[in-house]
Amino acid sequence: MIAFYIESKIWEFIREIKYTADFVFSTLGFEYKFITKFSQLQDNDILFFYGPTEPDETDLHYLAFDKIMFYIPFEPSLYKPKGLNKEQIEEFTREINFFQSLPAISREDFDEPIYYFKDQNIFLGRYNFDIFGNIFFNLSGYENFLAETTDDFDRIPDDESVFLENSSFPFVNGFLWLIERFLQDAIKARGNVLLIKKETWPQAEDFAAVISHNINKLQKWSFYAIFKNTFEDILCFYKIKYVINNFISKMKYILTNIEEYWNFDVIDEIEATFNINSTYFVGTESEITEDIDYKLNDDDLLNEIRKNLANGNEIALLGSINSCKDDLLGKQKELLQEITNRNRIGVRQNLFRYDPEITPEYHHKYSFVYDSTRSFLKRSGFKNGVAFPFHVFSKRVPSQKEKIFFHRGCLEIPLTFSDTILKLSKFKTISLEKAKEMISSIIEAIQNVNGIISLNFSISNFTEIKYLKQFFSDTLKEITDKNVFIKPYLEIAEWWNKRNSVVVQIVNDEISLYFPDNLDNFTIRIFGDYTVFGLKNDDMSLEKNQFFFSYYEKDKAYEIEGAKVNLKADRIFFSDIKSDTNLKIKLSKIEPERE
Repeated sequence: MIAFYIESKIWEFIREIKYTADFVFSTLGFEYKFITKFSQLQDNDILFFYGPTEPDETDLHYLAFDKIMFYIPFEPSLYKPKGLNKEQIEEFTREINFFQSLPAISREDFDEPIYYFKDQNIFLGRYNFDIFGNIFFNLSGYENFLAETTDDFDRIPDDESVFLENSSFPFVNGFLWLIERFLQDAIKARGNVLLIKKETWPQAEDFAAVISHNINKLQKWSFYAIFKNTFEDILCFYKIKYVINNFISKMKYILTNIEEYWNFDVIDEIEATFNINSTYFVGTESEITEDIDYKLNDDDLLNEIRKNLANGNEIALLGSINSCKDDLLGKQKELLQEITNRNRIGVRQNLFRYDPEITPEYHHKYSFVYDSTRSFLKRSGFKNGVAFPFHVFSKRVPSQKEKIFFHRGCLEIPLTFSDTILKLSKFKTISLEKAKEMISSIIEAIQNVNGIISLNFSISNFTEIKYLKQFFSDTLKEITDKNVFIKPYLEIAEWWNKRNSVVVQIVNDEISLYFPDNLDNFTIRIFGDYTVFGLKNDDMSLEKNQFFFSYYEKDKAYEIEGAKVNLKADRIFFSDIKSDTNLKIKLSKIEPERE
């Protein structure tokens, strides 16, 4: 298990540090604990020592004797709003060579991110920069405090983002990859340590993907819109192709009364080809003209909602534009719950309007399962370098009665790409080839760091962007050709929460697993020189539920009470897991081959 020690000198930032450590180790899938005394260390623990003062040689021999220890230097300015200004960040940013460069803020220059010291009894990994502080700085969105300009919703323009040049790669995921890689190096060198990883996705897929559709507009034309647009066409007479297409579109609506934005069937047909389900974000009310242009009780819309639910798609809330600052989401959620007969609802704010101080509090107040609003406004990429689900850090100090100590309950699933960025103007879009390059770059980036990509294709844009049907189909083909876990948002969020609730314990050479929930699939990975010797459930009297191996067949599923188990190299795959299942896995040490 990971044992995380926070030096008492930095307890001023205890909430921020615990929030970051929880994100790091829970996301990586390692069981961890916070310790306040070194006497709490167990034999198989891996110690992370976090503080401004590196232990001296005497302390190292005491703390790290026959163990693995990592020391991380603490940089307080990364935990303070406005702890650094933009000029200092630019001055202190060092590039770590990775698949792509990772921007690390450090006052001290360094050549390598970590230094190793090892002898017969000690393994020490010393980080050369505050990797936890860097992760917190990006997760918390503290860059908002550095912006010279913000919009009416306190969001910073894309070009004000601190690490905009690095946004094509999820560099926070890269930091987590480094932490896991350094752990693997240490375990391989030490030889007597065992660590279990809960794989990020159910069957150890390379990455996850989620597809969504904002139902922002369903009505392209009305008689008022036709009247208004006619004058616009006269002013834009030089855009001959645009004017002709508009005229044909108007005539089609007048003669047939067909709504051009009603593209449910188009989306259904493409998604059925690739056997995937997606999430539709539906609005419930409109306060201003930029909001939705439909009524939730429209019979045709209700039929589409029911059909999509029956087909396995998800219906989530598209929060009205003003709901990011005003207390409106409770009523809107209730309206959608009545229509869908679903209690667990996710949310996205319309036009991606999001106040980082206020909006998360409303998401928490009304118990939304997840939010998927955080994104760049006019470009694709990984906002703040994050491509994992995460909980938003709460800057408000909680009362003693509150259960959530450092974050709000709603899970944030960042949005990586929205098709609105394909439109350069009312008359022009980027080319199909450039759009494909953009998506391919996103997929390539995420494959290397095991995260999630979240893509939005608004229902109205299947009319407005002429190549969007082809682009959407090509995108789904490229994604589904990979080793990917692709589900609607709610299923991604529920998987994430269920994965985190699985309890893994190690006693000597035995792994105990407790599954509180039903799970279709779950995978663990063994770090250390161990192999599986036996499987059993908690009931020792059930002989059929005990297996002991001199070897095991790679493709055979062993039936055990509460689950099926497959064993392949250093991974164990579980399937058809029933809730309240306890399993034990007996390991045996792999002895090094004699020369």
